[in-house]
Amino acid sequence: MAKSPSHFFKAIHASTIEDKKLMIPQEFVRKFGYELSAVATLAVPNGCVWRVGLTKDEGSIWFQNGWHEFVEYHSICAGYFVVFQYRKNSSFQVFILDNLTYCGIQYPSKNSCTPSKHNGYEMQGEKPRMEGIEEKNEPDNMNESMPDEIDIIKLLEDMRICVCESMKFLSVKERQAAIEAAKSIEPEKPSFLVVLQTRNMMEHVVYVPATFAQKYLSGDSHVVAQDSRGGSKLATKMKSSSGECFLTGWLGFFEENHVREGDILILEMIKKKNKNILLKVSVVYT
Repeated sequence: MAKSPSHFFKAIHASTIEDKKLMIPQEFVRKFGYELSAVATLAVPNGCVWRVGLTKDEGSIWFQNGWHEFVEYHSICAGYFVVFQYRKNSSFQVFILDNLTYCGIQYPSKNSCTPSKHNGYEMQGEKPRMEGIEEKNEPDNMNESMPDEIDIIKLLEDMRICVCESMKFLSVKERQAAIEAAKSIEPEKPSFLVVLQTRNMMEHVVYVPATFAQKYLSGDSHVVAQDSRGGSKLATKMKSSSGECFLTGWLGFFEENHVREGDILILEMIKKKNKNILLKVSVVYT
């Protein structure tokens, strides 16, 4: 039984759909993997519950048998996010966010959630056939909302991209643009994302998320930024003030790359040797 509520978020990629399975993050597995059985139940806001098989191998756990049917039934596409809120006993509340508004999808009517209309699956070693969908013995609640703590910061962190807490205060349009930028770049190494604001442009600085700075930077780090095309390099200094960390000296980069307020920078640490750090900077114009 879970000691406390927990959530995890998965960005859906084309490979996820092709593989017909979905890996559960290791952080969640370390905390709750011991209590997960061979079958998970996935409850969606329209009142239906799906039974999906869990496969375990060498410390990894993923949704497999029945997952592809779940994806197809809800028309989940590349670019969608799926939010899993863990209850207990291998049971999850699931929310599906589309790739345009990043709001919950319009779920199919509960009346369509009947076992006779959907293929189930058969667990290995078990003779009884288990249906893919069953109805919850609870009132229909199409308006069930996601937990308050699910926000853009957690969604981007699931993509291994750090962002400043101030991201919470961006407009809906700016947050959508940030997620689109992250999806288009898909950095493979430690990264952080910045939506350029008036303050950045006036002070010629780039603010560094505390989580990234604490893990990879220090006051005497020698940081070099290079645009993603492999062009000019910028030697920048890290400073801190009032609890904020930032990199200085970005006027030349801003001018050369014609960036303006609202544009997005994704900075990926492609090399780190002692105190020397090389950041690849990708610009997404908005």
